[in-house]
Amino acid sequence: MKPMVSNPSNLIQDRKVVKKIKDGEFKIAVYGLGHVGAPLAAVWLRAGAHVIGVDNSKNVLAAARKGRTVIPEPNVNDALERGLILGDSSYMMILSRLRGIPILR
Repeated sequence: MKPMVSNPSNLIQDRKVVKKIKDGEFKIAVYGLGHVGAPLAAVWLRAGAHVIGVDNSKNVLAAARKGRTVIPEPNVNDALERGLILGDSSYMMILSRLRGIPILR
């Protein structure tokens, strides 16, 4: 079996995508900030991405606006809280849905 060798043009494209994510040109949207979404948002925030968090639950949204999650998960609260602090390279916008239309709160 031949080892996989990355195509140099793919590596260049990958670097361009990573730069666009970190520069905020590409934003990461996470729909649902529960068991899967909150840790996923935290990972992207720690990687320097601009994250948009969306959830329907009032309790989840209230916690997220304070940089907290309702799910006890190591390091997630720290990443969410840091993402809400102005001046951080990464940030998190918390959105809710009202009649299917996303609105900024």
